[in-house]
Parts: sequence; structure tokens; C-alpha cells
Amino acid sequence: MADSNQHQHLNFEKLNIERPRRKIGGPGSRPRRDNRQHGKEILESINLLKQDFESQHRELPPRFDPAMIFALKLEGSIDEIELKRTSLTVLAEEPGGVVVLFSPDQLSGFQSKIESYSGEIPPNQKNPSYNWVASVTTDMHLWGAQDRMGTKLEKREIVDHLEYIVDVEIWVYGSVEEQHSRRLQLTNFVIENNGRILDNFENEFVSLSRISVHGESLKRLLGIDIVQRIELPPEPSVLVSEQIGTSIDALEILGPPPEGSPGVCIIDSGVVSSHPLLAQAIGDVRAIPARFGDGVDDNGHGTKVSGLVLCGDVSKAISAGSFEPQIFIYCVKVTNKDNRFDDERLIVNQMADAIRTLHGEYNCRVFNISLGDEEQIYMGGRPSSWAYILDVLARDLDIVIVVSSGNQTTVQGVTGPDANMIISRYPDHLLDDESRIIEPATAVNALTVGSLVNSENSYHAVANGNDPGFRVFAPLHFPSPFTRVGPGVNGSIKPDVVEEGGSFIWSRYVDGFTNDPEQEIVSTNHEFLQRLFTFDKGTSYAAAKVSHLAGLLLREYPHSSANLIRALIGASSEIPATFNRRYNLPELLRMVGYGRPDPKKALYSSDQRVTLVAEDEIGIDKLHLYEVPIPEEFSSGAGRRRISVTLAYDPPVRTTRLEYLGCFMEFNLFRGLTIDQIVDWYAERPQGFQPEQFGKAHACPMEPRVRLRSKGTLQKGYFEFSRNRALQEYQGDTLHLLIKCKSGWATEDNLATQRYALAITMEHLEEDIAIYNRVQQRLQQQVRVRATAA
Repeated sequence: MADSNQHQHLNFEKLNIERPRRKIGGPGSRPRRDNRQHGKEILESINLLKQDFESQHRELPPRFDPAMIFALKLEGSIDEIELKRTSLTVLAEEPGGVVVLFSPDQLSGFQSKIESYSGEIPPNQKNPSYNWVASVTTDMHLWGAQDRMGTKLEKREIVDHLEYIVDVEIWVYGSVEEQHSRRLQLTNFVIENNGRILDNFENEFVSLSRISVHGESLKRLLGIDIVQRIELPPEPSVLVSEQIGTSIDALEILGPPPEGSPGVCIIDSGVVSSHPLLAQAIGDVRAIPARFGDGVDDNGHGTKVSGLVLCGDVSKAISAGSFEPQIFIYCVKVTNKDNRFDDERLIVNQMADAIRTLHGEYNCRVFNISLGDEEQIYMGGRPSSWAYILDVLARDLDIVIVVSSGNQTTVQGVTGPDANMIISRYPDHLLDDESRIIEPATAVNALTVGSLVNSENSYHAVANGNDPGFRVFAPLHFPSPFTRVGPGVNGSIKPDVVEEGGSFIWSRYVDGFTNDPEQEIVSTNHEFLQRLFTFDKGTSYAAAKVSHLAGLLLREYPHSSANLIRALIGASSEIPATFNRRYNLPELLRMVGYGRPDPKKALYSSDQRVTLVAEDEIGIDKLHLYEVPIPEEFSSGAGRRRISVTLAYDPPVRTTRLEYLGCFMEFNLFRGLTIDQIVDWYAERPQGFQPEQFGKAHACPMEPRVRLRSKGTLQKGYFEFSRNRALQEYQGDTLHLLIKCKSGWATEDNLATQRYALAITMEHLEEDIAIYNRVQQRLQQQVRVRATAA
């Protein structure tokens, strides 16, 4: 029976006003230079660079055409158009103000501009000709072997006679024909050196090949101009604990999911589809590639993930004695019996094949990927090709992709002083660099999920008469001691959210960490003939629970975009109260993101809590404005109240730019202002304007601040107050939400509009005050007024 205090969220629309955002800023400030001396020093560096180029290409294999590709450090910014006028092509931007450039004329055009810059300043001219050269430094070098080594490859010794499977990325520039020629040069080199081309992937920004070569040839490839980077393939890493099972006498499965229910696809190690809890809800099982078999799970990880994606909380279903599935699940096996990806396929192609196939055949719109490569810890810079393809697919197909933040498998089983050190620092050890997220958790258009402790009890302690030799050291709903944390790309908030994923205990009998069933997550066992259920821990299972919620949201709101599903999950999330008091907000956001989702709040509004939702598209450098009606009952009275705004969007991405995102969006909430005041001010705002400066008191003070939250594609800010004057001292009974879109590397020519979704929630935290109907009435009034005006 439906809960009478559950209501669908309310739709609202932007005002019919769309004005351009005044662009502010420009090239960064340039250093003050003696143009003659500076130009002379740059010319000397250019001559040395040309000598290095000529020397290196006497040793270049004949199959490859020489290409002068070099790295140049800048101080201040240079418009890319200026570099193009010198015949230089920007191939990539690297951290630290470094650009990677291609010169088709061996720097002659560049050299000519430097010579002009270093000459006499023309009459009636304040600055030297080509004054942008002041931003150029003498720090330049040919793109070399060390630059081309991926983070995993540089840790390996390359032995001449050993065979290596690697992913080779070549630079993308010039015409389609020129790019094809470069790929052919690589192919011929590999084949002529007794290697193999295993797989290829190419689009307008990326050209990637998986090859098999001996170490001697690999070393030579590291010296080839057209090679951008070489890296070892991803390898999945998961926590696999001791399987301590439990059995039940009866669990009633109340039929398959209702007809038309959405499907969630699990990309993992496969599934045992005959498990009694799963069997009626499985839509399809397959392996990609097909040579991995029929999709049957060999190690149990995929089956455990599947149980949680289907049920959300398997333990609760066991306790209830019955379970009624609400979604279908589809399982794709992408790892072999040794828990490895396909050696002969690029991870980008394996992921794209799995996702596009299941989306195309079954309209799956939620994908769970509880896999990660522990050797690829994100330390800044560009994300991996694995994360990149997930971002591309999420945008192209309008799908929700849920990924786990990754586990620290080295923490499991630690003993002696190392274990004591972790306990003494917990959870501060999570702020160490080694605890940062692993690929593909950097994907900006995906939901990245970290893990929380699920229990404060110990099975072993109770089973042994409350033996103090078994110690629970991680409090309930604190971050799991093995979880991984942010930040993400460009300092964005990652993980986005967290869920229960388990923990472990300390045992004096091993003088270190050990598994404990009470500290783990119960789920379905792939060896179910021995026992139906098993226990495990990991961010994999936290991610699975969030995928379950995403599936339920699609069932309730089947026409919603992926952005709206992400926004509703973010809007319902809250940092656990006990943990919230321990750290400042930036540290909290690094460890737990926006917090743990509340399924009930994500799915429904209530009499006392109302969520407004909107979906739209916005052009680059445009503004959208929304009216948010505030009932008198909410703005007056006593007690703490909260207004939160959640924005989700899915920009195009590009790995060769520091600004990985093609565009950036942000929002601000205002009180006591008219529509014209807000729009006019933003359209003509002065240089260096910040939202908090806008009448200062009129900008609702939201946390986290705009500079922190706007770095990601899922953004949430909340305005919490207890004093009535926070709203009542300002004119009007309406707040205004301003949405802005500004360009990253994208322009109006290649990005007409950007999709986005909003979820705005009003909630009284202490009083039982009904506001849903009042807000609904106000929204209906707005619609009537607009219809009359039209």
C-alpha cells in the first residue's frame, strides 16, 4: 500500500529570460621582460632544441616521418590563435603551465616572431611586437621517452627479450589522411618487429592501439616522435575476503519484476544466473569478448555485486523472509577466470562494446562498474582512457554510470606496528596521497561511490564471550579504512557519494586486522549450492547499492535524463552526522563527497519536504533564471531549515587539455532581488566579480562555496538557517536561482547547448510543517501567470 505521505517531486521551469553572460578576464598577466634579452635567450633555446631534433632523428627508424613535437613552459597564458599564427599546433596542455606543440616547419615561423619581439619597439607602440612572447620561457625540450612513459610502465624494468602488451597513444593533429598515415607507420613498425596489433580505437581527440611487442621494440617506440604515451593495460583489483556463509530455510521470491521495469547492467566478472534470489530478475548474461565463455561468474565478485544491485540490502530481504524485485539486471562478464581483462582488447573498446550492446538491445540506462586498477592512483593531471570512454558514453547515450572509488587492498591483513599506526591515525590516513581514487573513478560524468562502515559490532567478539581481543576501531558510518578518496579531475569533489561497504576489526591473536562477518556486507553467493549467501567488503558493494537506487529512480521517473537521476541521488545525500563534526568541509568532501543517499528522499517528496526538479539545455556564456517559491510557513516560525540546490550536467571531455571539461556550469541563489536586478548585474558585472560580492547579503550563503563545488559535474550547495530574518528581512516571497554556463575548451561552434538537471529541496529539520501543497499551489500560479502573459 502506498504511503500517503509520499509525493512525486514537483516540476518547475525557468523564466523565459535568457541573456548572455558577460565574459570577463582574458589572457593571464604576462611577466615584465627586457624584450631584447628575453628574446635572445629564447632564440638560444630554440637553436639547442633544433640541434637535439636533428641528432635524435639520425637514429629514428626509417618507417617514421620526423615530427618536431616539444614541450614548452609558459608563464602567463597565450591565446592559442597566436601560436597557430606561428605555424605551431597545440597538441596538449600539461600541469605546471606546460604546453606540447607540433612545429611542421622546424620552428622557423616561431623563430621569426621571436626575432621581431626582440627588436626595437615600433614608434607609437607601448609594447614590443608579438608581446605574447613575454609569456614564453626558455624551458623547452623535445617530447621524450620519459614523457611517453605511463605511470605504471615507468615502474617496470623493460627487458629486451620479454613480450609486453601495452597501450600506445599517438598524437592527433592534421588531416584525417595524415592521421591515418601515422597509424599505418606504427602498424608497420610493430609487424616488421614481430609484434602484433591487437586492437585500435580512434575518435577526433584520441588515437589508441593495443600492441604486443618485445622489450627491445618497446624501448624504440619510446623514442618515436608521434607517440604521445605508452602504458600497461588496466588490471582489475578487488577485495576478496574469506567467504563466511549463512543459510535460510525459506526466502519467498514474489515473482519477476513488473513488466516494463528498467534494467541495470553489471559489468563485472559475470554472474551465476541460477541463484534463487537472482534467477527471476536476470534479463540476460553474456561475456564480452565471447571467448570468455557464457558469462558464468568464476570468482564470485560479480554475483555478490548483482545481489546488491537487485536488492539494495540483501540482509534486509533475508530478515523479511520475502523479496519482490523491482528492476531487471543484465550481466556482462569482462574479466576471465584469472580476474584479468582481455589482453587483446583495449579497455576503451571492451567497455564501449559492453555498454553500447546492452543499451542498444535492452535500453539499459544504468551501468554498474565495480572494478578499478589499483596501480593507477590518480595524482592529478589527465584521467585515464578508461575514465575518458565512460565520460563519452555517459554523455552520448544519456546513461547513468556508477563506479566504485576503489579499495586499498594493501590495508587488508596488515599486522604489527603498521596496523597500530593505521588505527592511531584512522581516518586521517585516508588523506594521504596513497589513498586517492583509482581509475576509472576519475570519470567526471559518472557517479563515483566510496565506502562507509556498516556496523559497530564484532561477530568474533560476541562468539567468544565478548572477548576484548577483538576490537572494532572504525565507528558506524565513518569512512571504511580501505576506501579511496578525492579530489578528482581539476580538484573536483570525488567520490560523489558514499554507501555502506563494510570494514574489518583488529585482533590481538594475529596482532593486526582480520575479517569479521558483522563488519561485512551480506550478498548472494556464486557457490549457492553450498550456501545461499556470503559476506564481503569493498567499495564495489557500496557502488552496487547506489546503482540499485538509480534503477528505482528510473522506475519511478522513467522519462528522466541521466542528469536528473544523478541530481536526485546527490540531493538526497547527507554527510553522516557523527562524522560531520570531526573535520572541516573540504576534508569531509574529499572523504565522503556529498554523503550517503537516502532512498526515500531521492524517490519522493513528503508533506514536510519538497523537491523541485527541472531539466533544460543552456548555451555557452548564457544565463538561466528560476523562481523558487518560499511558503510563509517555511520562512517564518522557529527551528532549523534547509534549502539545497543540486545541479548535474554531462559536458564533452578532452584528455589533451588541462580543462578536461568542454564547458563549466555553476549556480547561485539570491534573496530579496528582482529578476531585472539579477540579470542586468550579471550581464554587466565588473572585472573580477564574485557571486558573494553581489549585494553580499543578497547572495544566500551556501556550503560548499561555489569555487569548490563548481569544479565537478555534480554540484550541491545548501543554505541552512534558523533565524527568521534569514529570509523575512528581504523583499518578496521568492528566491531566484541563477544558472550559468561558460566555455572550457568548447566553443559555440562545437557545442550548441549543454544539457543539465536541477533538484531544489526545501526541508524543515526540526518542526513538522507541511509545505508540499503550498509550494505546488505557487508553482501552478506561476504557470497560469506565464500563460496569461503569453
